[in-house]
Amino acid sequence: MRGRNIVKICTIVGFVLGVILAALVALPPRLPGRPSSMFVPPILVPHEENVPPGTQPPMGTRIGETFILAFFMGPFGGLAGCGVGLLLDGALRKFRSKPPEASTTKQD
Repeated sequence: MRGRNIVKICTIVGFVLGVILAALVALPPRLPGRPSSMFVPPILVPHEENVPPGTQPPMGTRIGETFILAFFMGPFGGLAGCGVGLLLDGALRKFRSKPPEASTTKQD
């Protein structure tokens, strides 16, 4: 009897974790006065003149960011989960005990 298909389970778990990570990346609290962690120099980032610093973006923008990130991070999480599942499946097959083989020689 074969074992469970662990690759499929790890792929689904990786996809779900990718979507959860996308939500955590897109919906963090934005604190005013905190220095930016972007690699782009602040002079190149466009700013609205009429919006005070620290204003939260509109909810529609945050939901859109979440869906776009989930669209990309979900499949990549699934691919990472597939790789982990293949590694685990290979390791389990190596250490899984083999059933004893019956002798096929005919004794007279």
